[in-house]
Amino acid sequence: MKSLLRLNRFIAVVLAAVIIQSSAPAQSGRGRPKVPTADQPSTPAPPAKVPASTEVVATSKIGDTSNYSLRNGMSVMISEQHRSPSAAVAACLKFDVLKDVDTTAAALLMERLAKAQALRSAKTALAASAWPTVSSTFDGGIAFTTIAQSERLDDVLAYHAGLLKQTAFSDDLLQKVRAELADELKWDTELIDAESVTQGEQEEAFGFSSDKEGLGFAPEKIGIREAAAMSLAQTWSKDDKSLLARAIDLPLSGLREKLDRFRAAFWRPENLCISVVGDALLFKTLVSIEGLYGDFGLKPSVEPAEASSSPSKTGKSEPRGAERQSGSIPARVKQAPVKQEQVKQEQVKNPVDDIKPAAAAPTPWPRYVERRSDSAYSVVTVGFAARDAGERDIAALEVLAALAGKGRASRLKQTLLYNQRVAQRASADFYKSGRNGVISFQATAEPSSIDKAESSLFKEIDALRRAAPLPEDLTRAKTILERGFLESTGTYSGEARALALCGFAETAGFIKAIEQVTAEDVQAVAAKYLHVSGLSVCEIEPVSAPARTFNSESYARTVAAWAPGLAEELNLKREKPPLAKGKSEGSQSRIEASESMAPLPIRDFSTYNGPRAFVREDHSLRLVTLAILFQGGRILEDAASSGAAETMLRAMLTGTSRRTRGQIASDLDQLGAAVRIVAEPDYCGYLVSVVSRNAEPALRIMHDVIEDPAFKAEDLELARAEQLVEIRSANGQPEQRASTLLREAFFGGHSYALPIHGREDVVAKISADQLRALHEQSVKRQYPIFVIVGDTEGSALVSGEVAEGFKRRDLEKTITVKVPQAQKPNEKAAASRFPFTIAATGFEGPKGDNPDITFFNFITFALTDDAGLVPLQFRAKADGALRIGFQLNAGATGGLLEFDLATSSENERIARESLTASIDRLSKGSLGNDEFAAIKAGAIARTLLGQQSQRSIALEYALAIFNRRAPAEVEAEVDRLMSLKIDDVKRLIASTKPGSPFVGALRGTSTR
Repeated sequence: MKSLLRLNRFIAVVLAAVIIQSSAPAQSGRGRPKVPTADQPSTPAPPAKVPASTEVVATSKIGDTSNYSLRNGMSVMISEQHRSPSAAVAACLKFDVLKDVDTTAAALLMERLAKAQALRSAKTALAASAWPTVSSTFDGGIAFTTIAQSERLDDVLAYHAGLLKQTAFSDDLLQKVRAELADELKWDTELIDAESVTQGEQEEAFGFSSDKEGLGFAPEKIGIREAAAMSLAQTWSKDDKSLLARAIDLPLSGLREKLDRFRAAFWRPENLCISVVGDALLFKTLVSIEGLYGDFGLKPSVEPAEASSSPSKTGKSEPRGAERQSGSIPARVKQAPVKQEQVKQEQVKNPVDDIKPAAAAPTPWPRYVERRSDSAYSVVTVGFAARDAGERDIAALEVLAALAGKGRASRLKQTLLYNQRVAQRASADFYKSGRNGVISFQATAEPSSIDKAESSLFKEIDALRRAAPLPEDLTRAKTILERGFLESTGTYSGEARALALCGFAETAGFIKAIEQVTAEDVQAVAAKYLHVSGLSVCEIEPVSAPARTFNSESYARTVAAWAPGLAEELNLKREKPPLAKGKSEGSQSRIEASESMAPLPIRDFSTYNGPRAFVREDHSLRLVTLAILFQGGRILEDAASSGAAETMLRAMLTGTSRRTRGQIASDLDQLGAAVRIVAEPDYCGYLVSVVSRNAEPALRIMHDVIEDPAFKAEDLELARAEQLVEIRSANGQPEQRASTLLREAFFGGHSYALPIHGREDVVAKISADQLRALHEQSVKRQYPIFVIVGDTEGSALVSGEVAEGFKRRDLEKTITVKVPQAQKPNEKAAASRFPFTIAATGFEGPKGDNPDITFFNFITFALTDDAGLVPLQFRAKADGALRIGFQLNAGATGGLLEFDLATSSENERIARESLTASIDRLSKGSLGNDEFAAIKAGAIARTLLGQQSQRSIALEYALAIFNRRAPAEVEAEVDRLMSLKIDDVKRLIASTKPGSPFVGALRGTSTR
């Protein structure tokens, strides 16, 4: 079920969202046909032609989601909702990647070829207003994504189906993709940092990826894929060869043979799942999909007994399925899955029968591999194989991972971080593909402490096998999983991905399955799977760290010394699973809910002589997000205090006069609350996500944290250590270093140029007295601003703790800040040992109060999308990989447009020329009408997607409030984008002074 919880950690395998934006202005029922009046009787729709191969043979429904099994083996899931004028379509071609790493490598190659083929057919994509993206991951699948407006939905679905059917690739395309993968192989071999392979506190539990896809730097951050997957691959592979190396390790003829074998084995209708979630008409969408996929894969032919009309139970003949009334389900549809014998495939042997999974390592000791990175920390990932696990075991393994490493009060954090202090980070995860999975444990430590951290890690793992969890720990783990599931499926795209990847029943039943897990179940799976015979270990060490002398055999002896009990067989008996009981309040999954109304507009519930508070009610998800923010942040810092505000926020969470650090962590976890630190240039504070039934007690805890922090010296050490990890991890990321160089070039000595997490020398010396004084000056002299989004009733949360709990005597009427001085265009560069260059190129951008700030979503999408102007320009001139990201730094006193270009050192000039030429096209307004309309449709879809995320829209509201814009402007972004004209784009580009770029470059060595 990890696919539901961490979709962007790996090379994403499902086919992510096709976002469909309707042109009507209403919030609900958008695009629905008008209801005939009495004077205008309805006319029956003509029968819809449906191929026999895609007839519906079985159907089921839970809540607003319908599941259809088609005759050729395909699964189609449609959830008609109207809370947002958008929809998401996800398609997943499934295979069990954890069984065979070579098959996964072939999938990676197939994914890239499909993506390249899609981008080559830009004219076809343009006709459908569709910008395709493709991706794949360890959960098994190939993904295609398009974005379009709803009036072109039929064109988009046809284009989408065409991509899945297109599997013939030219030698030229294969060579080009191979060159890109070769570049990435060199990058990934050199660059794996601690931030890429571990889970930070701000990414608590399930990661914190922006729902505004493509708006950050390189969603597939360099190094993430190989680093995160390494220990998992070891469990099923006999060597440590990377996926990228496997994908390109053969000559051209060998690669083509590998692709043909993969396509014949897996590119089949029975492996294809398609899900549609959002503002789409149920039966119209179903009929469209049936018509488009009738010839997908091997064309089925009907058995003789089924070929002619057969008598029904009533004695009448029924038509052979080619005709159906639109909007109706045929009477012959059964409620149980059809037997596969009913469909006779062409007599072609399925090559998957000849593909055997890689055998497990025959040796009794663990699999061990070591890699090097530019990180300041050592990272160890320990994985245990869970082969052929049943549904009950899988649910228990999810709970075991949450118990061990999710949340601030998890077992690993309590032991390794807080009690023994031998690690800086610790986490645990469960990854599943089919009936196979891996439960992994990870620790990040100083290189000098890695052996101590590993010893403690293995001892804690062994302890999990020998005692059942306490009731309060079990409750904590389950509530954390519930909140994470709700967050991951809270958008149309998230729910569509979950349905396509994990299936209808598993997605709908996830929370129920978790609720039924007992303490005995958790101990039983720990005893069964946490055994040395299924162990794999991956260590990632800094380049400067001493050489490690381990191999698999010697590491096994060391593990036996650390935790001898891991080699012991423990056969624990379990009671039969309890009978299903009624669901507890608030435990409904998104798929089971029937709420489909649109969110209410944001309302101002600000209190007299108290905090300003804004509430947006949205009852579609039983989750609430609270942004509790203060004016200030980095803008009030200088070189001598850089990082103080963020360190203060961390220290506030380590204890109050009434609650210890452990109590705060445990209480928040019990409530299913994730607290993320917000440290922006102009404001700072906390972002709290919590299941809605527990919102009030979570708010009371946060009130105590904000109003009465203790700032004890011993707790400060923990906060300081966390902050130093963030600083050092950022320093290990080339894109962050290049971005810092750009800000220094553009902002000069202004605070906007400071490192995003502060300076290491400042944080290392900061004292409790300094933080106490900063809290008194910055927090106690202003009221916080509250933005509450989600399942709440009007002012219910505001009228109690918010209105009465925050009292102030002395208020700062104004805050004095410096205005950045204009700089002449310049370049700041640094050398790097990495075999690539990152050039952060910047132009003058809008300030936060600019009313046209929404229009820059168009520029972002036009230039940086996979099929955007810059990537297309680059591909036409160069071979090799290009990664491009965009950041809009719209501050209160200055703005910067930042484009991050990552490519081989030889291609830096071409990449920058591609950016310049693309901006020039926009500035001259030389886009064709169709091209302009397609880009605008994509920008609108991305905006709608971001507005579905509670966290994203809460921060958008806050940004508007701090910049003295009405928060309602956020809700009007789509309407403003729809009114955008080409002359508006020309005006915006002119305001950025595109002829005078600033550059922050991190230049590496040659790759060729």
